[in-house]
Amino acid sequence: MLAGLAAATLGAAVAPALGAAEPRERAPELDPAPPLPPAQYNPDPGQVGPSTFRPRVKDSPAKLPEFAEDLPPARLRLPRRRVGETPEYMWEKLENPEYRLTEGERDFRGRLRLAPYPPERVPPWLRSRMGDDRQPTGLLPGFVPMTNRWELAPITARDKKTGRGPTFPRYVREDGQIDRPLEQTYGSYPILSLWDPFKPSKLKGDFPIYGEEIFLSLTAIDQFEIEARRGQVPSGASAARPGNYEFFGRGDSYTISNNLSFTIELFKGETAFKPVEWALRLTPVINVNYTEAKETTVLRPDPRGQDGSSNFVQGPVAPGTIRNPSDIQNIFGQNFILNLGDNAGTKYTRRFRNFVALQEAFIEYHLKDLSYAYDFVSSKVGIQPFNSDFRGFIFNDTNLGGRLFGNYKSNKYQYNLAVFGMLEKDTFSNLNKFSYRDQEVIIANFYWQDFYFPGYTAQWSLHFNNDHGGRHFDRNGFITRPTPIGTVTDHNVRVGYLGWTGDGHIGWLNLTHAFYWALGEDQFNGLAGRRVNVSAQMFALELSYDRDWLRPKFSFLFASGDSSVKSKWATGFDAIIDQPTFIGNPFSYYARQGMGAGNSATLLKTPNSLLLSLRPSKFEGQSSFVNPGTLIAGLGLDADITPRLKAVFNANWIQMVNPDTLKELLFINKVDRDLGYDLSMGFFYRPTLTQNIIISAGFGAFFPGAGYRDINRQLTRTVPGFTSLPAGKVDRFLYSGLFAVTLTY
Repeated sequence: MLAGLAAATLGAAVAPALGAAEPRERAPELDPAPPLPPAQYNPDPGQVGPSTFRPRVKDSPAKLPEFAEDLPPARLRLPRRRVGETPEYMWEKLENPEYRLTEGERDFRGRLRLAPYPPERVPPWLRSRMGDDRQPTGLLPGFVPMTNRWELAPITARDKKTGRGPTFPRYVREDGQIDRPLEQTYGSYPILSLWDPFKPSKLKGDFPIYGEEIFLSLTAIDQFEIEARRGQVPSGASAARPGNYEFFGRGDSYTISNNLSFTIELFKGETAFKPVEWALRLTPVINVNYTEAKETTVLRPDPRGQDGSSNFVQGPVAPGTIRNPSDIQNIFGQNFILNLGDNAGTKYTRRFRNFVALQEAFIEYHLKDLSYAYDFVSSKVGIQPFNSDFRGFIFNDTNLGGRLFGNYKSNKYQYNLAVFGMLEKDTFSNLNKFSYRDQEVIIANFYWQDFYFPGYTAQWSLHFNNDHGGRHFDRNGFITRPTPIGTVTDHNVRVGYLGWTGDGHIGWLNLTHAFYWALGEDQFNGLAGRRVNVSAQMFALELSYDRDWLRPKFSFLFASGDSSVKSKWATGFDAIIDQPTFIGNPFSYYARQGMGAGNSATLLKTPNSLLLSLRPSKFEGQSSFVNPGTLIAGLGLDADITPRLKAVFNANWIQMVNPDTLKELLFINKVDRDLGYDLSMGFFYRPTLTQNIIISAGFGAFFPGAGYRDINRQLTRTVPGFTSLPAGKVDRFLYSGLFAVTLTY
């Protein structure tokens, strides 16, 4: 013992000299105060009064590590991040696993039944069929396996008087009680309801119509719209009012349109997680529309007057009659302009049309399952809708084509490969016609969820537009292909688009962006008068954040313009068929309405587009890459006033990037870049809290800037020998009002 004491004393003496070990760092307390069980535990929030059930409380909580080195390494601590799962490839379709059913009683139809009560509470009619002491093996007392999950056993038989039933069993509490005032019952309505859209029905795919996997879904949608607008409308050589010719007339007009569609979808599938094995979908659409304007050139190019005869009578002009420029004006006034009345309100300013189209007709077939998470590869062939990015900046249309699509890595990645043979569109409804347009569009895109930032989805895409053009007139009689400006000749457009878009959020900041670079060729651009090489860019950005029920946002869009019209390079950006959801569409005047390019035969901007493209029609025209370009900056606010009512407000400033293209087109020497200001507001109302009834109403106003006024009035100097005419009047305030009702069954 003395030796041990001496050794301890000697060790204590030499420790300072040798250097004592530093005290070990204690581990941080991960849970300094373990949570205590509640004084009264209530497993059922709907129960009145406390429950007598008490959870088991352990005598002592788990002991935490005392020292830091006792903790597991950082790579093994929870929660773990960036842990990938081992992919399992399954080049076959997954089927239901086979299992042996346990023995149980069957009803009069031969189906296994489920007794919803303990054995002592089984109803007499069911006890007589099951027996008092007979229970299925391997299951809880009173339960048997169900071979058809779509027909759960009822608690009551079908009522012969009312025809109601069978019903799902009510929720049975642990104390054996069923009907409590605060309990939510499962199945207080019949299982099947034929017409009620808020209850299960075989007509909307809730129950199979054949076997256990074949479903039928019927959908009827009626879209009714009333739209009033005012725009800058040329009056033409034969105006609706005397004295308006060669200037801008009355631009007020309104349209009433109604689309009634019926969708029939037959598909084979079992759950919402497993993709359908095959599907057949048909959607015919009936469109009826009525438009009334105040100028004759809005709806048709026919210059006839009220009497149905020609407005211009080409009388003989004797040789030598025209001796100086002023004589031309006299002959025009005497022999051509014979419009003696106001054509507003006549058949020359009114139009009623109807059209029937097969807007969707495709077959979807499930090809392969790639994993147990139902990663899959599927195909779709026929007339189908497709939006190539998040907001519809380049291609957003329903057309004829084939598509290969699927996902991978538990839906982290998605992909599409689509080829479309474009159909012609109806002029008045923009629905598909049964005629080929001689245009092909190829699209491939790839989505990556949680790309670098959780909550952010990135997409990369490749578009290719091969438009053979040809010659085409719309149903109004206006030429739309080729564009009737400059040298008019048939030409092909072959342009590809490289794109990177994104949508989602980075922390608290909501983000949507898009960047596209267009490369290719236009074999002959009418305004340039030659073949041009295309190299144009577009960038769009929307930033927003959610603050309770409000979402303020900032929007920006840039599309490059052409600075040298006659050069071999076309640098003005244009899309294929864009229908973007941006800057307040559909209530924004600028986004929804078309704008004419002065008194020319083309449009500065097509309806439901953001690009100043100089094409006569978005659906029936060709892409034009010799244009002034677009610059938009805007502020907006979305407000969820109530769960039923949502309001949107937007303010935008629009400019042209380079107006030299318009100078060449209109033969004027001054065009300002400022196009104008756009203000809009709108409301969405859902009275049933579902999408079955949606009421939309909104108003948009456009205040023309200096550039808009420059291209819509006479700026050329007076030619000697001609009478000096005043410049055309430009409205300082343009508007559009929209009221729409969508009913869905």
